[in-house]
Amino acid sequence: MFLSPLMLFGAFAVSVPIIIHLISRRQHKRVKWAAMRFLIASVEKTKKRLNIEDLLLLLLRCLAVLLLALTFARPALSGAGGGLFGEPPVTGVIVLDHSMSMGYSDGTTTRFERAKQAVQQLLDSAPPGSSFALLYAGDVVEAVIPQPTLDLSLVRQTVGKAEVSDRTTRLQPALRRAVDTLQSKAAARREVHVFTDGQASGLTPLSAIQSITEAAGASGIRTRMVVIADPARDNVAVTDLSLDGGICVVHRPARFSVEVANTGPAAARNVRVSLQLGNAAPVDEKMLLVLAPGERLRVTLSATPTEPVYQSVTATITGDRLPSDDTRSISIRPVDSVSILIVDPAVTTVRRDTGAFFLRNAFAPVPRSQQADYFVRTTAIAPAELADARLDTHQIVVLTNVPDFTPATVDRLTGFVRRGGGLIVFPGPLVVPGTYNTQLLEKAGLLPASLGEPVGDATDRERFFVPQGDNFEHEIARVWNDPNAGSPASVRVYRAFDLTPDPTARQQDVGAPRTVIRFAPSATNATLSGKPMLIERPFGAGRVLLFATTADTIWTDLAVRPAVLVPLLQRTLGLVVSSGDASMNLPVGSTLSRITGGDVLGREASITRPAKRRAATDATSTGVNTPSTPDPALLTDTVSVQLRDNTPVFRYDNTGRAGAYVARFKGEPPLTWVFAAQIDAEESNLKPLEIEELSSLEPDLKVVAWDPTGESSDVLAASGATEIWSLFAFIVLGLFTAEVLLGNWFSRSR
Repeated sequence: MFLSPLMLFGAFAVSVPIIIHLISRRQHKRVKWAAMRFLIASVEKTKKRLNIEDLLLLLLRCLAVLLLALTFARPALSGAGGGLFGEPPVTGVIVLDHSMSMGYSDGTTTRFERAKQAVQQLLDSAPPGSSFALLYAGDVVEAVIPQPTLDLSLVRQTVGKAEVSDRTTRLQPALRRAVDTLQSKAAARREVHVFTDGQASGLTPLSAIQSITEAAGASGIRTRMVVIADPARDNVAVTDLSLDGGICVVHRPARFSVEVANTGPAAARNVRVSLQLGNAAPVDEKMLLVLAPGERLRVTLSATPTEPVYQSVTATITGDRLPSDDTRSISIRPVDSVSILIVDPAVTTVRRDTGAFFLRNAFAPVPRSQQADYFVRTTAIAPAELADARLDTHQIVVLTNVPDFTPATVDRLTGFVRRGGGLIVFPGPLVVPGTYNTQLLEKAGLLPASLGEPVGDATDRERFFVPQGDNFEHEIARVWNDPNAGSPASVRVYRAFDLTPDPTARQQDVGAPRTVIRFAPSATNATLSGKPMLIERPFGAGRVLLFATTADTIWTDLAVRPAVLVPLLQRTLGLVVSSGDASMNLPVGSTLSRITGGDVLGREASITRPAKRRAATDATSTGVNTPSTPDPALLTDTVSVQLRDNTPVFRYDNTGRAGAYVARFKGEPPLTWVFAAQIDAEESNLKPLEIEELSSLEPDLKVVAWDPTGESSDVLAASGATEIWSLFAFIVLGLFTAEVLLGNWFSRSR
């Protein structure tokens, strides 16, 4: 085989000495000279010898040129033949899995530390002249050393300093990147070495891994997976933490829902779950006596924030051998007041059956004497006043049975929501579906669904639709999955619009619509069966919610069922108010990008990252994992607010560690942000693919279980091809030397 086959075209140069030889033999014009007859006898005697000498020199020159072309083509021998010339050097790529699951400890060392030992073992056993690139595999590929380098000491130092992250396992992108890196390398022995714990979630689908390794094998690239595994897979994790009581208000208890999952094969006992605000001591805790294998339980814990500023809430469980998922943090910003603007055509009336009347009492469900001190304040106006209303002084705008809008009003509503406001829409008899669809959906892209014609007869109180009663997925309605919390199925809807979710993302910052509550199947009228009764979608930094029926009692009795309406609106209020800060909670490894005010443009922020947490020293530990205490300077970054598309934006992407990040802006006025990064819950499932399953990918992927006591050569793949161009080069040199010596010998005087 030849590693640079294009250089074989140089073999055509062998024709050069032949052409020169033929030109030198061309016939010359004969000139008769009398004295020449005395030399003829001597020439005839030596002519035969001269021809043989010329042919011999020609053969040496042709052979030298031919072998020179073969030398530049880099010939190589594969298999056992290559072993005659020594162990060939490796041009390889090391793929090191640094995902969260690699932090699992056996009580002494983590999987990641053992993987680093295996990499060092590979480097120590590599033949002289080998070169390696280094990639970190997670949910993104980090090319630490992007191209193979002969400086193996640099690779050793880089691996020695590597730290496990809290990222998700995704081996396919890193494997593809490694193969693509070697495709352009002309080397006799190209190899990819993957060091991982073999976590199943990071290797699926196997068909994708197989297609990459098959393509690599067809190109002569060998791939080997070294599995750093251990039999212990017990793990309990905090897989979700969320605000569960609607809106978070200062000096009022807030409820937080904590999901704890046992991803191991054995039951977990006496798992303590605690909740804390910031770095303070835990404020609430519960004990889970038994958590069965594969079981997920939700517990509700309470905390009372005292300041309307960004702060972290952290749920922590009993420490185990995988510390990163034993805690989970979110960022919250409690409010001290919420202002709601209600737009209702009937606001000028004194009746107590208008939508504005019911909404004002549902948003502030306290006696009239206490409403002035309640944190929710409502203002009701007529549609004609909406054009001049100061929307940004409110957090939410509610439209009830508003028939029409001017283009300027639509633009103001769109900007209000995009900046972080909330819009709640209750249609009614005055609403024309075509008008709403044209003005608020097609032109503005605000509505999460299009309105069809209303269905049902509001005068027939014997025929009605009911909402679903169980299996709620949306966070607003999830409270009703608890049978003790009541059910919205008690509500009767006599007439409602047929809502069709809008799948079109009409702007880049518009999210997909999600149904909060849907209508239950109806035997009498299937038109609305399964259709949304309440649907929402993110819009910019804000949120838009659309009901299918009215806010008053004309089409439904929802308004007179406070056991349903009050929690529904309170939880809706919490979702809408928190939408503007939703970007402060992001997956590990994501980029925080947040529009700021002009007053912080150019100001630098000092960002403190969360410290790494230590694993419990043995699997039966009942202690809580504690963070390590490295030099604070090692946990601090500096970022400044920059203009992007003429908008001041704060961007930060060093979020590879889960937990709460604190950004303190320099200058005046003082400003502190807290944002949080969360681990993918699937990463806590340590179930690996067994070696037998991975072996199904052979022969294109060689899978071995790493044994630290084994021979170091076991880590390397079997010997590949060996380059023998140096042998050809010596032969070429010998041929040219022989040609010069023979030429001098043949031309001597005789």
